[in-house]
Amino acid sequence: MATNRRVLLKSRPQGEPTPANFDVVEAPIPEPQDGEYLSRTIWMSLDPYMRGRMAETKGYAANVNLGDAMGGGTVGQVVKSKNPRFKEGDFVVEYSGWQSNAVSNGATSMKLDPDTAPLSTALSVLGMPGMTAWWGLMQIGKPKAGETVVVSAASGAVSASTPASTTALPAPTCSRKSAPPRPKASTSTSRMSAARCRPPSCHSSTTSRACRCAG
Repeated sequence: MATNRRVLLKSRPQGEPTPANFDVVEAPIPEPQDGEYLSRTIWMSLDPYMRGRMAETKGYAANVNLGDAMGGGTVGQVVKSKNPRFKEGDFVVEYSGWQSNAVSNGATSMKLDPDTAPLSTALSVLGMPGMTAWWGLMQIGKPKAGETVVVSAASGAVSASTPASTTALPAPTCSRKSAPPRPKASTSTSRMSAARCRPPSCHSSTTSRACRCAG
Protein backbone atom coordinates (compact mmCIF):
# COMPACT_ATOMS: atom_id res chain seq x y z
CA MET A 1 0.00 0.00 0.00
CA ALA A 2 1.39 3.39 -1.01
CA THR A 3 2.14 5.81 1.82
CA ASN A 4 3.21 9.41 2.18
CA ARG A 5 6.85 9.65 3.24
CA ARG A 6 7.47 12.78 5.34
CA VAL A 7 10.66 14.22 6.84
CA LEU A 8 9.90 15.85 10.20
CA LEU A 9 12.09 18.17 12.24
CA LYS A 10 12.82 16.22 15.42
CA SER A 11 15.26 18.55 17.19
CA ARG A 12 17.05 21.88 16.70
CA PRO A 13 20.49 21.36 15.08
CA GLN A 14 23.58 22.59 16.86
CA GLY A 15 25.89 23.47 13.99
CA GLU A 16 25.37 21.42 10.84
CA PRO A 17 22.16 19.35 10.71
CA THR A 18 22.57 15.60 11.07
CA PRO A 19 20.15 12.70 10.46
CA ALA A 20 19.52 12.66 14.24
CA ASN A 21 17.69 16.00 13.89
CA PHE A 22 15.01 14.42 11.69
CA ASP A 23 12.39 11.71 11.72
CA VAL A 24 11.34 9.97 8.50
CA VAL A 25 7.78 8.72 8.89
CA GLU A 26 5.22 6.95 6.73
CA ALA A 27 1.69 8.35 6.81
CA PRO A 28 -1.49 7.71 4.83
CA ILE A 29 -1.67 9.60 1.54
CA PRO A 30 -4.13 12.47 2.11
CA GLU A 31 -7.33 12.78 0.10
CA PRO A 32 -8.16 16.10 -1.58
CA GLN A 33 -11.39 17.79 -0.60
CA ASP A 34 -13.53 20.05 -2.79
CA GLY A 35 -11.33 22.80 -4.22
CA GLU A 36 -8.11 20.85 -3.60
CA TYR A 37 -5.77 18.57 -5.52
CA LEU A 38 -3.27 15.86 -4.57
CA SER A 39 0.22 15.99 -6.05
CA ARG A 40 3.19 13.64 -6.11
CA THR A 41 6.51 15.33 -5.41
CA ILE A 42 9.06 15.00 -8.23
CA TRP A 43 11.63 17.66 -7.26
CA MET A 44 12.24 19.37 -3.93
CA SER A 45 14.56 22.30 -3.27
CA LEU A 46 17.35 22.36 -0.70
CA ASP A 47 18.15 25.99 0.06
CA PRO A 48 20.56 27.66 2.52
CA TYR A 49 17.76 29.59 4.26
CA MET A 50 16.28 26.30 5.47
CA ARG A 51 19.05 26.05 8.08
CA GLY A 52 17.71 29.22 9.69
CA ARG A 53 14.19 27.79 9.74
CA MET A 54 15.45 24.82 11.76
CA ALA A 55 16.70 27.11 14.52
CA GLU A 56 14.74 28.49 17.45
CA THR A 57 15.96 32.03 16.77
CA LYS A 58 13.52 33.98 14.64
CA GLY A 59 14.65 35.00 11.19
CA TYR A 60 13.11 36.42 8.04
CA ALA A 61 11.42 33.07 7.29
CA ALA A 62 9.03 31.35 9.69
CA ASN A 63 10.59 28.73 11.97
CA VAL A 64 9.61 25.11 11.51
CA ASN A 65 7.95 23.69 14.61
CA LEU A 66 9.35 20.50 16.07
CA GLY A 67 7.34 17.57 14.77
CA ASP A 68 6.34 19.37 11.56
CA ALA A 69 7.48 18.45 8.07
CA MET A 70 10.30 20.64 6.77
CA GLY A 71 8.99 23.29 4.43
CA GLY A 72 10.39 23.99 1.00
CA GLY A 73 9.64 24.58 -2.65
CA THR A 74 8.65 21.58 -4.74
CA VAL A 75 7.69 20.53 -8.24
CA GLY A 76 4.97 17.93 -8.36
CA GLN A 77 2.48 16.25 -10.66
CA VAL A 78 -1.24 16.30 -9.97
CA VAL A 79 -2.52 12.75 -9.40
CA LYS A 80 -6.06 13.55 -8.21
CA SER A 81 -7.99 16.80 -8.43
CA LYS A 82 -11.18 18.35 -7.13
CA ASN A 83 -10.04 21.80 -8.20
CA PRO A 84 -11.20 23.00 -11.65
CA ARG A 85 -7.93 24.91 -12.19
CA PHE A 86 -5.83 21.76 -12.06
CA LYS A 87 -6.29 18.42 -13.78
CA GLU A 88 -4.62 15.07 -13.37
CA GLY A 89 -1.24 15.04 -15.08
CA ASP A 90 -0.56 18.77 -14.63
CA PHE A 91 2.92 19.71 -13.42
CA VAL A 92 2.98 22.39 -10.72
CA VAL A 93 5.50 24.36 -8.70
CA GLU A 94 4.27 24.64 -5.14
CA TYR A 95 5.41 24.71 -1.54
CA SER A 96 4.72 21.20 -0.34
CA GLY A 97 7.86 20.66 1.73
CA TRP A 98 9.73 17.47 2.44
CA GLN A 99 7.11 14.84 1.70
CA SER A 100 6.30 12.56 -1.19
CA ASN A 101 2.65 13.66 -1.55
CA ALA A 102 0.70 16.77 -0.60
CA VAL A 103 -2.76 18.28 -0.81
CA SER A 104 -3.13 21.93 -1.87
CA ASN A 105 -5.91 24.37 -2.70
CA GLY A 106 -3.68 25.78 -5.45
CA ALA A 107 -3.72 29.34 -4.11
CA THR A 108 0.07 29.68 -4.41
CA SER A 109 0.68 26.97 -7.04
CA MET A 110 1.64 27.61 -10.65
CA LYS A 111 1.36 25.26 -13.61
CA LEU A 112 4.52 24.32 -15.47
CA ASP A 113 5.08 23.41 -19.11
CA PRO A 114 7.76 20.68 -19.28
CA ASP A 115 8.34 21.51 -22.97
CA THR A 116 9.41 25.07 -22.10
CA ALA A 117 12.23 24.23 -19.68
CA PRO A 118 13.35 21.35 -17.45
CA LEU A 119 10.99 21.06 -14.49
CA SER A 120 13.81 21.47 -11.96
CA THR A 121 14.55 25.01 -13.19
CA ALA A 122 11.29 26.14 -11.54
CA LEU A 123 13.22 25.79 -8.27
CA SER A 124 16.39 27.50 -9.47
CA VAL A 125 17.08 29.92 -12.34
CA LEU A 126 13.42 30.17 -13.37
CA GLY A 127 12.18 30.09 -9.79
CA MET A 128 12.61 32.15 -6.64
CA PRO A 129 16.45 32.29 -6.69
CA GLY A 130 16.68 33.31 -10.35
CA MET A 131 13.86 35.85 -10.21
CA THR A 132 15.25 37.37 -7.02
CA ALA A 133 18.69 37.70 -8.62
CA TRP A 134 17.28 39.23 -11.81
CA TRP A 135 15.03 41.70 -10.02
CA GLY A 136 17.69 42.79 -7.56
CA LEU A 137 20.29 43.34 -10.25
CA MET A 138 18.25 44.62 -13.18
CA GLN A 139 15.38 46.46 -11.46
CA ILE A 140 17.13 47.76 -8.35
CA GLY A 141 20.81 47.80 -9.31
CA LYS A 142 20.05 48.91 -12.88
CA PRO A 143 23.57 48.42 -14.32
CA LYS A 144 24.57 50.73 -17.15
CA ALA A 145 27.00 50.36 -20.02
CA GLY A 146 30.57 50.68 -18.80
CA GLU A 147 29.80 49.68 -15.23
CA THR A 148 31.24 46.57 -13.57
CA VAL A 149 29.04 44.06 -11.76
CA VAL A 150 30.77 41.97 -9.11
CA VAL A 151 29.21 38.83 -7.70
CA SER A 152 31.17 38.46 -4.49
CA ALA A 153 31.06 34.71 -3.93
CA ALA A 154 28.04 33.09 -5.59
CA SER A 155 27.89 30.82 -2.55
CA GLY A 156 24.15 31.18 -2.00
CA ALA A 157 21.12 30.30 -4.09
CA VAL A 158 20.41 33.83 -5.34
CA SER A 159 23.96 34.96 -6.09
CA ALA A 160 24.66 31.67 -7.84
CA SER A 161 21.71 32.41 -10.11
CA THR A 162 22.84 35.93 -10.97
CA PRO A 163 25.08 35.15 -14.00
CA ALA A 164 22.44 32.86 -15.49
CA SER A 165 19.53 35.16 -14.78
CA THR A 166 21.17 38.14 -16.44
CA THR A 167 21.81 36.22 -19.64
CA ALA A 168 18.59 34.21 -19.78
CA LEU A 169 16.32 37.26 -19.57
CA PRO A 170 16.32 40.51 -21.57
CA ALA A 171 18.73 43.01 -20.06
CA PRO A 172 20.51 46.25 -21.01
CA THR A 173 23.93 45.88 -22.61
CA CYS A 174 26.66 46.39 -20.02
CA SER A 175 30.07 45.14 -19.03
CA ARG A 176 29.99 42.46 -16.35
CA LYS A 177 32.91 41.02 -14.45
CA SER A 178 32.23 38.60 -11.66
CA ALA A 179 34.04 36.13 -9.50
CA PRO A 180 33.77 32.69 -11.12
CA PRO A 181 30.60 31.07 -9.77
CA ARG A 182 30.45 27.42 -8.93
CA PRO A 183 29.63 25.64 -12.20
CA LYS A 184 25.88 25.45 -12.64
CA ALA A 185 25.41 25.74 -8.89
CA SER A 186 21.89 27.08 -9.16
CA THR A 187 20.72 24.22 -11.32
CA SER A 188 22.78 21.43 -9.81
CA THR A 189 20.69 18.44 -8.87
CA SER A 190 21.04 15.62 -6.44
CA ARG A 191 19.08 12.61 -7.61
CA MET A 192 17.61 10.64 -4.78
CA SER A 193 15.05 7.85 -4.72
CA ALA A 194 12.02 8.53 -2.57
CA ALA A 195 12.60 5.14 -1.02
CA ARG A 196 16.00 6.38 0.16
CA CYS A 197 15.15 10.04 0.79
CA ARG A 198 16.84 11.04 3.99
CA PRO A 199 17.55 14.37 5.67
CA PRO A 200 20.28 16.30 3.84
CA SER A 201 23.23 17.88 5.59
CA CYS A 202 23.19 21.54 4.63
CA HIS A 203 24.34 24.78 6.14
CA SER A 204 24.56 28.46 5.31
CA SER A 205 27.23 28.04 2.64
CA THR A 206 25.31 25.43 0.70
CA THR A 207 24.04 26.49 -2.71
CA SER A 208 20.50 25.80 -3.84
CA ARG A 209 19.91 22.27 -5.05
CA ALA A 210 16.97 20.33 -6.36
CA CYS A 211 16.55 16.83 -5.01
CA ARG A 212 14.76 14.35 -7.23
CA CYS A 213 12.26 12.07 -5.54
CA ALA A 214 11.33 9.20 -7.84
CA GLY A 215 8.31 7.15 -6.89
